[in-house]
Amino acid sequence: MTNTDSIFETNIGAVNSSGQGIGTLDGLKIFIDLALPGEKVRAQIIERKKKYAVASLVEILEKSADRVDPICPIFNSCGGCQIMHWEYNQQIKYKTKMIEDALKRIGGQENPPVETCLPSPIQLYYRNKIQLSFFEDDGKPSLGFYKKHSNDVEAVDECFIHCELGQKIYASAKELLQKSTLKAFNPKTQKGFLKHLLIRTGINTQECLIVFITASNQHQKELLEIADALMVKHPELKGVLQSVSKNRHNSTSLDKLLPLKGRTYIYEEINGLRLKCSAHAFFQVNPAQAANLYQIALELADLKKEDSILDAYCGIGMFSLFAATKVKRVLGIEIVASAIQDAQANARANALTNVQFKCGSVEQEIQTLKSIDAVFVNPPRNGCEASVLEAFAKMNIKKIIYVSCDPATLSRDIAYLTQKGYELVKVQPLDMFPQTTHVESVALLVRKVA
Repeated sequence: MTNTDSIFETNIGAVNSSGQGIGTLDGLKIFIDLALPGEKVRAQIIERKKKYAVASLVEILEKSADRVDPICPIFNSCGGCQIMHWEYNQQIKYKTKMIEDALKRIGGQENPPVETCLPSPIQLYYRNKIQLSFFEDDGKPSLGFYKKHSNDVEAVDECFIHCELGQKIYASAKELLQKSTLKAFNPKTQKGFLKHLLIRTGINTQECLIVFITASNQHQKELLEIADALMVKHPELKGVLQSVSKNRHNSTSLDKLLPLKGRTYIYEEINGLRLKCSAHAFFQVNPAQAANLYQIALELADLKKEDSILDAYCGIGMFSLFAATKVKRVLGIEIVASAIQDAQANARANALTNVQFKCGSVEQEIQTLKSIDAVFVNPPRNGCEASVLEAFAKMNIKKIIYVSCDPATLSRDIAYLTQKGYELVKVQPLDMFPQTTHVESVALLVRKVA
C-alpha cells in the first residue's frame, strides 16, 4: 500500500454523495474533490481509512466534456457548492441516480419508481437565505464561508447562489462593519464580538431581514447605528435583529433574539399565498422551485373535500395552508413556537378557517390523534423517529406524502413503512439546491388494501 503523500493516476467512474469523484488505487476506493466521471486524473492521498482514502486533485490528464468553468472565483476552496464545475444537465442526472441508488441500497426497492429530477427554474442567485461567519482580517471584521474540510473561513465578496437583493444588502453590511470598531469573535481565544451574519429575503416580495449573531448583548448602540444606516440605504430591509450565542464554539444557532430596528419577520408570496416568515422559521431556500414542490405534493396527495389532513413538522404551515383550500380540516404540528405563531398568522392572513396549528413534538402529539386520511411529513434531515412511522401505520393513514432533503433517511423510513404495509408509488426529486450535491424529493406511499 502506498504512503499517504503518494501521487497516483486513476480513472473516475462516478461521483459520491459528497460530490467527490471516485477512483481506485490497488483496489481501494479513493474519493477526490473536483474530479468528474470520465476523467483521468493525477491525485495525492491526504487521508487513508480501512475501506477508502481521500485525495486532492493534482492534475486533470483527460478532461470530461461535461466540465464547465465555475462562475465563482473561490469555488475550488469554498465548501458551499460542490458541483458548480459540472454541466447542469449532468447535475440533474446525478441527483436522480442518487435517489435511485439510496432507495435500492437502503430502501429495499428493487425497481424504485423515481421520476427524473425536476430542474430548478434558476440555477444561480436562487437562495433566499445566507449565513456567513466573521473572521479578523487586518484588524477589521470580515465575512466568508468555511473552507472545505476546515474550520478556517474563506473571504466572500459575492455568493453566486445568493439572491441579488440579499447580496446588495450583504455588501452594504460588510462595508459598514469594516468601518466600525466591532471585532470578530475568535473561537480559539474566546475574544471578540461578531460571530455570524444571517440575511433572509422574500424574493417575490423584495423584503429582507438581517440577524447579527454575537458573543454577547454588548455594543447594541453601535449595532443600532449600523441598522439605521442599512435601513436608510435599503428600504427593502424591514428588520435588523441581534442573536446572542454564548456557546464557546462558533455556533450558528439563533438564540435570544433581540430586535434592534424594524420588524422581526418578512413576507413571501408562493402560489397565491402571502406568508409571514420569522428569523427562526424553516422556509425552503429556493422559492421558485418551492412553488413546484408544493404543487407536486398536492397533486400526489389527490385530496378530497371530506379529507382530514395532518401536516407533521409543519414549520410556518406551507403544506397545511395549501391543503386547507381542498379539504375538510388540517392540523399542523411543529415544535418551534415562532414558526407556529407565523403559521397561525398565515392562516388568518389568507382567510383559512379550517386549519389548526399546535406547538409540540410530533413524536408526542401524534399519539393523541385519530381519523387522519393523509399526512404530509417534512421532517428534519435525520428523518422521522420510528414511533412516528409506527403511529402512521397504526392509524391506518391511507396516504403519506413524504418530503425529504436527505435520500438516505428518506430511504430508511420508506423501508420501515413498506414493512408496515405501505407501497411506494412514486418519488419525484426536485433540484432545490443547484450547484450543490443536495436534492429534495417528494414520495407518495399508499396503504395496501388488506
